[in-house]
Amino acid sequence: MSISLNENIKTITIKKGEVLLREGDISQNFYIVSTGSTCSFTVKNSRAIPLRVSIKDDLIGEEYSVHKGSQYNYNVVALVDSELIVVSNHDVQSYLHQGQPWLKNILSAISHKILNTEKLVADHQIIDSSSFEDGFSLDTENLLLKNL
Repeated sequence: MSISLNENIKTITIKKGEVLLREGDISQNFYIVSTGSTCSFTVKNSRAIPLRVSIKDDLIGEEYSVHKGSQYNYNVVALVDSELIVVSNHDVQSYLHQGQPWLKNILSAISHKILNTEKLVADHQIIDSSSFEDGFSLDTENLLLKNL
């Protein structure tokens, strides 16, 4: 995946079980998975409710990049050691500000739909275990909850 918003591309490495994002944190960046995998999830009744597994070239937190000061409504933990590209929400907003207003409006509408869908999945505790190699096991749940 090619990034050209800014020449100062930053990458970070997170270890298996390390928390990337916490529910309630203010969104300042979104991430692109270079290597490894992560799980986005929320916690309901002390149980992890996975929303999605992100692998190479997947985006994490992109739905917040068009909304200044938004809070993440999920946590993200590395399932394995992972390297991520960091993209500043400020860079995205600056880029969008240079373009046509309708583009930002479309992205904002799509973003709200994604956020509402994630909330419904979490509220109804829908778990799609097919995203996990061995299903969504108790070991995986414990890994997700361990460092929160």
